[in-house]
Amino acid sequence: MGTWNDVDRYQFADSTCGCGPGVGGRLDSADVAAHQHGDVARADVLLGDQRHVRCFNHRVCRFDGADETLCFNQPEGVLCHVSDLARNCNTRFRAIASLGVNPLAFSGSTYKYIVRSIMIRERVRLLFPALVLSVAAAGITACGRGNSDAGPAVATPSVTLSHDRAPAGSPLELTYKFVVAPDAKFDEDFRVFVHVIDTDEEQMWDDDHNPEIPTTQWKPGQTIEYTRTIFVPVFPYVGDATILIGLHSLKDQRRLTLSGEDIGHQSYKVAKLQLLPQTDNVYTVFKDGWHPAETAGQDPSLEWQWTKQQATLVFKNPKKDSVFYFDVDSPGKDLHGPQQVSVTLGGQAVDTFSVQPDERNLHKIKLPGSLMGDAELTELQIAVDKTFVPLTVTNGASKDPRELGVRVFHAFIDPR
Repeated sequence: MGTWNDVDRYQFADSTCGCGPGVGGRLDSADVAAHQHGDVARADVLLGDQRHVRCFNHRVCRFDGADETLCFNQPEGVLCHVSDLARNCNTRFRAIASLGVNPLAFSGSTYKYIVRSIMIRERVRLLFPALVLSVAAAGITACGRGNSDAGPAVATPSVTLSHDRAPAGSPLELTYKFVVAPDAKFDEDFRVFVHVIDTDEEQMWDDDHNPEIPTTQWKPGQTIEYTRTIFVPVFPYVGDATILIGLHSLKDQRRLTLSGEDIGHQSYKVAKLQLLPQTDNVYTVFKDGWHPAETAGQDPSLEWQWTKQQATLVFKNPKKDSVFYFDVDSPGKDLHGPQQVSVTLGGQAVDTFSVQPDERNLHKIKLPGSLMGDAELTELQIAVDKTFVPLTVTNGASKDPRELGVRVFHAFIDPR
């Protein structure tokens, strides 16, 4: 899918709920290998009784609060989560993996050589049908994403990043800003497309979204500004990346003209980002009190892990003030009421908050360096006041016998 393709997850209907168990990530030695899907990397020294070195973020990791469907339909108690239709930003990764080798083992030059070989093979295979289609398309004056607004610019976009260097799996805050033109008019609510491309201009992932204020409510001369937090996907690429932005219609894929550097197809270059390896993150271990990781059946890139009533997170001590990104919910409003969660560091509570059923929230919790001590490793304690057992509360309709606390999508220590 090229950078001009605006079809995103909001344009596909949800399919039947299907889930599969995730990889538990159990390790028994001090050496930790490379690991997929993560905002939490691995530890230099692992404790003898540690359970999981985990992370929850493999591909498009935005924090949208998307609707989720809950089903207790697996003997193992895997909770179904009807997620986004998997986009093809991992196509190259899967293509290499299909050769029976680990894509992460290649250097950048070797990886790109293999990718290009695969792409050339596929393009040759598809050449003749493509020529036929291009002739047929020549007579079409308006067709989906080929449409664009040739009128005057309706706004000037910009994006400010919380960090210009970001390891794979780490949180990144993007502040979007649109300065509306004095004579701008919007006849529908346009969607913001945000594409992140590599040095070969291949799209790696996106942060497509609806702006906080619908475009039909934008007023001439107004400045629209808002911030979104994403988690950088774990993608087989390290190096410079470019962020492109634009406005497009969900009705006919028509794009609007904006002010800025247009690289083509009304895609405007707004920011640069240097992507770093995942090993640059703080090493973190999901120790006690965690159930094995689970994935959404329709999108294996979407992972979560349930806590028990008490859970311990062990991480390499940065010995300075940090932020704990804690992305959590507790689905099933018919199964339980609100829950209180407390986070403790060094024997002192650093945050307490309420989790409402079916509401997903990203908590950014300050961790004082003074509470981390001088040891190489330090611990966070997570406590939930009320747990529930699906088998019990559903009168046997669910076969899940586990004691469940809250569901965690991201747990990331950020000392930057």
